[in-house]
Amino acid sequence: MRTNLIYILIAFLFVACQKEATEYVFDKKPEERMAERNQELRSKLVSSADGWKVFIRTSAKGSGYGFYMKFNQDETVTMYSDWNNATATTSKTSTYSIRFIMNTSLIFDTYNYIGIMQDPQGSVNGGTQPNGLQSDIEFEYIRSSGDSIVLRGKKYQNLMYMLKATASEASEYNGGSYLNSINSFKNYFLTKINNYVAISSDGANYKMGMVFSPDTKTVSVQAQKPDKSFVSAVQGFGYSIDGAFFTNAIEILNIKFVSAKQKDANTMVLIDSQGKEYPVLQNPVPLADLIDLFGSAKTYNSIYVFGSASPVTAATLPPGVTSDFSAEFNGLISRFAGTSRTIDTLEFRLLNSTTALVKIWYWSGTTHFLADASFNYTYVDGTITLTNYTPAYSNANWTTRIAQIGSFVNWLQSGPFKADWVSSSIPGSPTLAGLYKKDQPNNFFYGRVRKQ
Repeated sequence: MRTNLIYILIAFLFVACQKEATEYVFDKKPEERMAERNQELRSKLVSSADGWKVFIRTSAKGSGYGFYMKFNQDETVTMYSDWNNATATTSKTSTYSIRFIMNTSLIFDTYNYIGIMQDPQGSVNGGTQPNGLQSDIEFEYIRSSGDSIVLRGKKYQNLMYMLKATASEASEYNGGSYLNSINSFKNYFLTKINNYVAISSDGANYKMGMVFSPDTKTVSVQAQKPDKSFVSAVQGFGYSIDGAFFTNAIEILNIKFVSAKQKDANTMVLIDSQGKEYPVLQNPVPLADLIDLFGSAKTYNSIYVFGSASPVTAATLPPGVTSDFSAEFNGLISRFAGTSRTIDTLEFRLLNSTTALVKIWYWSGTTHFLADASFNYTYVDGTITLTNYTPAYSNANWTTRIAQIGSFVNWLQSGPFKADWVSSSIPGSPTLAGLYKKDQPNNFFYGRVRKQ
């Protein structure tokens, strides 16, 4: 019996040794590897004495946002953001932590500028409750190189790109130049229209048109192929100290564009994934007819008029255009103002191949509201015919505000409309499109174009 016990003990020790060997398949225990992975990210974050340029995308609207962040050993991070003028010029310090939760993760654990996008209150960021703009404050560590780090949002899976800043860039961020850079970038595209870059692919030459939309933080690009069909792409972007970084690469005609860089007030380039620069040029006229670019699945699906995301600035029609619609528009603005409400955006959007939306965003005090209605539509040879008017598409606000919306409903039902470009007498006017009444061509709704 004693002999059997000895054999059992030897067998137990043998199995235990085998178990210990299994744990060391990677030469270290799991907790040691987790600690090293955490330390790797921590060391990289604090190793950049001049901080990081950071860019993220939100899922709700596809918008991109830019940041500057300086990580400190005491687990505080100081940042700037392109969210608005104040966040671009006023630093915010909060705390962060590095934890292993299925993977090494960077967690912003007190409220900061990234928290604005994630805030569940739609009144804070223009998103929907309780998900805000569908952004993250917890990011898992994916990979890094000498001057970059890539992380991914834990919930919405959007990538966060971090690029090491230089000493001069850090000085500009901290010295208040970020807002100046943002405004300079916006002004470039306010004063230059019909922008494009010349590219070559598979033996053919193209003019790839582009539209940067600062209010949605997206860029739309498109090019016409030799067979007359169009290829297009839309991505979010965040502002950097010298231009913009695309939150995902724009892939078109076998080229990946990753950023736009402004070299001076009149010089802009796109940069591809190989570092090649493409000068941004201007065409005398739009690169294609609107019918080729405007549609639910095309480069643009929205015509909109806006003021700013503020309770104090009402939407205004772009200047330099004469249209009988101006009286209808001004009446709409005035009726809302008469009830102490301010319209900041009016939009016509082709939601899909059969449904069009009319959306009115307005402020009541400091609270942002949406009133919307839907129509069925057909779109044939550039002519849009609206039918089946349905008020209160996503909520009851259209019905609640129907007295202020008033005759605008009748105007919408008085089509059909011809979709076409709109000319402005103002030099440097942005690209404008309109819906022209077919029986009253001088009466047309018009505004900027974008992809939503």
